Amino acid sequence: LGIVYSDPTLPAIGFLGAIFAFALTAFLALAYPVNKADARAKQVDRALPFALRQIATQVKAGVSFNKALYSVSKAKYGVLSDEFTKLLNDIDRGLSTDEALSRLANRTHSKNLRKAVTQIVRALRTGGSLAQIISDIADDVSFETRMLIRDFTEKLNFINIVFIMIAVVAPVATTLMAAI
Repeated sequence: LGIVYSDPTLPAIGFLGAIFAFALTAFLALAYPVNKADARAKQVDRALPFALRQIATQVKAGVSFNKALYSVSKAKYGVLSDEFTKLLNDIDRGLSTDEALSRLANRTHSKNLRKAVTQIVRALRTGGSLAQIISDIADDVSFETRMLIRDFTEKLNFINIVFIMIAVVAPVATTLMAAI
């Protein structure tokens, strides 16, 4: 087009456009998997306290840890149940419970699951009260989730106040000033 219209800026614009398109495509290609992993981590974090409480209750009742993991994998916890199914497959393939739990922690982007797995592995190695430790972990995860929700609502309240000031108070004040 630059030769046909004898405009030397069109090839330069095309070249810059190609570089921009390549950079944008590369950024999106790299960002998409990270966004998907973060979305899965949020789903895991949402179901984690309930699954941990189920495991703790079953272990308190005398069910083995692996059977409790199996019941969580068959429950309706969405992505977390899928991850527990992969965990049990790793155990069935011959990995120790510690190694399989470590692989679970490395496989997900969930910070809460990583902390929970670390504490469970420590409890398995030291021989502490597994049910009590898992129950405490569930309480901690629930508390952190409540704090995140509280922080979000505080931010939302501030945005609401700003919106009310702009949408309601400003027009009324402007009308009053114009009337005076």
